[in-house]
Amino acid sequence: MGRSRVILSVVGFLGAVAAVALFVWRAFPVAPLPASGSAHGVSLAGRETVVYKSPFCGCCSEYEDYLRRHGLSVVSVVATDLTTYKPKGLAPEYWSCHTAVIGNYFFVEGHVPVKVIAKLLQESPDVSGVTLPGMPAGSPGMAGEKAGPWTIYALSDGKVIPFMTI
Repeated sequence: MGRSRVILSVVGFLGAVAAVALFVWRAFPVAPLPASGSAHGVSLAGRETVVYKSPFCGCCSEYEDYLRRHGLSVVSVVATDLTTYKPKGLAPEYWSCHTAVIGNYFFVEGHVPVKVIAKLLQESPDVSGVTLPGMPAGSPGMAGEKAGPWTIYALSDGKVIPFMTI
């Protein structure tokens, strides 16, 4: 066998190995990370989270994967009209593309990082939930780079108030 045939065979073999590795990496998600909530004294592991999402939005699934990687148990509910699932009293300018409910208690609107969810569960403030309005670049589930600090808001007694800035 000539030298060029050997090189082509090796290149072909490496390409096949790379294709299989990519398939396995995409088909089988990595094991959950340790619950990042542990830094705030609360475990997120196994907490049921229902995510109401559009069938037309890919970032919602990315956000669900992010939550799973941090130990949350995610149940997806696909709906074409998400307005019925938006938190009561939360004005549309604070909405995002999906709404999650954790433990039938707190809502989490949008691409909220898990450290905010952990703080919410740890402190259990007198709020209905938290929101990161819109779909900011670089937030969990969204492509791009974070351009600056995000203000996460809470809904308390019908008023939207700052909860945390990260």
